[in-house]
Amino acid sequence: MESKERLYSLDLFRILCALFVFFFHSNIHIGVTYGFLTPFISQSAIFMVAFFILSGFSLYYSYSKTSFDNILDIKTFYKKRIISIYPLYIVTYVLYLLFLNTISIKQNIFIAPIELLLLQSFYDGSFEIMHNGGTWFISCIFFCYILFPLIIRIIESSSNFKKYLLLVILIFVSSISPFIVLKFHFSGIYSNPFFRLLEFIFGIIIASIFVKSPEKGSNKYIFIALFELILFFLCITYLVNNKFGVNNYVMYNFLSLPFFGLLIYH
Repeated sequence: MESKERLYSLDLFRILCALFVFFFHSNIHIGVTYGFLTPFISQSAIFMVAFFILSGFSLYYSYSKTSFDNILDIKTFYKKRIISIYPLYIVTYVLYLLFLNTISIKQNIFIAPIELLLLQSFYDGSFEIMHNGGTWFISCIFFCYILFPLIIRIIESSSNFKKYLLLVILIFVSSISPFIVLKFHFSGIYSNPFFRLLEFIFGIIIASIFVKSPEKGSNKYIFIALFELILFFLCITYLVNNKFGVNNYVMYNFLSLPFFGLLIYH
């Protein structure tokens, strides 16, 4: 059974995130500037973190009353997720093959299983092959969807203390990992499905706390959320102006996860 009460604040925040990602791409690809917002917008790929948190939050909110002990519920969940993602993905894949393909037929056949099974995000460097620079998100979120029934059962069986502890651990791991990558010259983790899964789980835990909160949806939190967004903008702008983590978007995770988590909760 799915929850039907719609959270319009999440829809508005999702639109805001999409706008900032659009502004980001317009800035890096065609050089559009946005005045005093430009330093912040130049790094607003960080809003992909918000999308994964939102996805985890929204799914838990919708399925909090669903029993994933029932195999029928699990099958129904997977069916809906596949229908919502796969047909459009295949259309994109075919159109790219027909009009923008830059590799040989032999190479296309060789890589087809990875493309058809949405595994591209598991292969470091796949950004440069075919459409994967744009569809890595679909690959990562599909991986999150596959694990969702298991994750929600684990979260549901956890105490509030364990949930809050896990939130702290997720923030710590996501925050320190980019610095480890930089220090030891490891491969980038921006499109890594494991680290995106951590953000997804982060959203699930926040939602599990939210649905049990007696004050959820209170209008008084609108101003708090607005203050948090302004503070986030000022922090990122300050860091960019001081050359911290520029163009290494996951370096801002120590701010992105807690700030986006609070915004979505409010």
